[in-house]
Amino acid sequence: MLPKICRKEKELGIKIDYIEMEDNGHFGIFNDLPVILINQNLDKIDTSLTILHEMAYFLNGECDKYITNHFQNDNLE
Repeated sequence: MLPKICRKEKELGIKIDYIEMEDNGHFGIFNDLPVILINQNLDKIDTSLTILHEMAYFLNGECDKYITNHFQNDNLE
């Protein structure tokens, strides 16, 4: 499942980076490119679910919104 998800991300023009982080993942726009950051310590199932979760922000157009506070972010989650 993970390779298929990663292929779809690439087709959509979303870069995936695996890094050490406390959270499971994060979606953002860096240098005008959509990027998903994934906790490198997740197993394949959690990695797949996290990528799909973060990809939803891109597909829902969240990349155009600026989240001004933590309360707003919690509502989006």
